[in-house]
Amino acid sequence: MLLRLIPLILSVTCSQAQHFSWNALGNFSQPGHFDGYDKKCELASVADRFDCYPEPGSTQQGCEAKGCCWGSLGDASGPNIPFCYYPADYQGYVLDDLDYFPDHISAKLHRKVPSGIDKDVQSVAVSIVFYGNDTARITITDATQTRFTPPVPKISTRTHRGSRLYNVSISKDGQLSVYRLDRQSMIIFHTNLSRLVFTDQFLQLSTLLPSDYVYGLGEQWTTLRRNVNWTSHFFFNRDRPPVRGQNLYGTHPFLLGVDNDRKGYGVFLHNSNALETVLQPT
Repeated sequence: MLLRLIPLILSVTCSQAQHFSWNALGNFSQPGHFDGYDKKCELASVADRFDCYPEPGSTQQGCEAKGCCWGSLGDASGPNIPFCYYPADYQGYVLDDLDYFPDHISAKLHRKVPSGIDKDVQSVAVSIVFYGNDTARITITDATQTRFTPPVPKISTRTHRGSRLYNVSISKDGQLSVYRLDRQSMIIFHTNLSRLVFTDQFLQLSTLLPSDYVYGLGEQWTTLRRNVNWTSHFFFNRDRPPVRGQNLYGTHPFLLGVDNDRKGYGVFLHNSNALETVLQPT
């Protein structure tokens, strides 16, 4: 099978001693159970939940204090399924400025609703650089001060103004999508920036993936294809013999996926701190 790669480089600038949590979601769903929720908390299924309380010790009182929804799991089961999740109309960050240029897109957002996790970065800058005809680089930074940037691997600075195999769009409510030009309905990478968590010591970004064919996210000793049924993967190097499901010597924050047209794509997370990814169905 020939894979045509449309890689994406996702570069997240972060300060030292931060933890980065990245939720990646496949494109299938499971039945959910909802009873007596506010309308904004009614989602199609439990699989559509994005974790609003990633820190330990979640409670209904603490969840609702964040402006989020608390609900039972119904028939669903799994260690990583959140009881506390974002409502459909949640806006943690709000888009202030959006500018389109021939070789990049720039946006600025401000924090509207506190995350309740740590000291929030109030102003965030988002840059989407057309890095090549098949590559986009997305960088999320603190708009008010310079923070630590991972020096390795070094990513050269460049832009591309020619024809591309992809396009990028950002809506007024913070929906960022990268999609193929030959089939605009095939979204390769999608994230809701309004649900971004960017604090002094914690970052969280959730994305939608075009299929549940997900590979990479190593180094771990397990099957080649990743299980997207609420599984977590940790990136923190450890010197130990290979043990199933345990992190090993190296950290390779690169996801390789195949969409429903059997075309490949990749997402590289440029981050040097402890990293956790949660794969969930949706």
